[in-house]
Amino acid sequence: MPRIVPTLFAVLLAGGCSNTSQIEPVIPTYPKITIERDSAPPLVIENNGSPNSQKLFFMANEVIALDEEIEQWRQRTQGDPAVLQLMVDTISQNRADAAAQLEAAWQATNSRSWASLSEHIESADKNIQSARDAIDSDVPDSAYCRTQISSVSEGSYMHYMPEGAFRAGEDDWTSYTPGSKIKIGNYRFRVSGMDQVFNEKITILQDPFIHVIQPL
Repeated sequence: MPRIVPTLFAVLLAGGCSNTSQIEPVIPTYPKITIERDSAPPLVIENNGSPNSQKLFFMANEVIALDEEIEQWRQRTQGDPAVLQLMVDTISQNRADAAAQLEAAWQATNSRSWASLSEHIESADKNIQSARDAIDSDVPDSAYCRTQISSVSEGSYMHYMPEGAFRAGEDDWTSYTPGSKIKIGNYRFRVSGMDQVFNEKITILQDPFIHVIQPL
């Protein structure tokens, strides 16, 4: 039987290493992408080859691509400066919301909280798509858009408030009437009735704006 241990020791000495504790472990490296954020630290997402990390890595690239699309849109778009600024602010907020949802999804992946993962990914995708829809749409003539918002729930009532106020915990809802003109921006719409209450973030950028709210 060959003497394996002495042979291995001789090889280590030949390599100039007499102490096995000096052998550095091999740490795998994976592709990473960094999303810069104005009001939060940069978000770094790593693709370690798992299906979920690959999906998040792909969506992170979507956010980076959206940055370029927003900048190109700024340069080529003409119209009322006040309206354009409202659109830029709204689109940028949706981009920031997409990044925040990707961060929550990344944390859920690492904590194995599968239940909330799909919800965060869906929300991030919705914010990215909302921003892209705005970039592809015509610039309204006015800061106020005609709206035709309805719900799949019959006999329900709808109220709304600015998304920022909703996140701040305010409870000052405004009753919504179909056909109302609403200023460009992000809003939270609440549907109540038939023993069911649900809400949805809605981005109003087009005139006219038509949307049907559905429960999650």
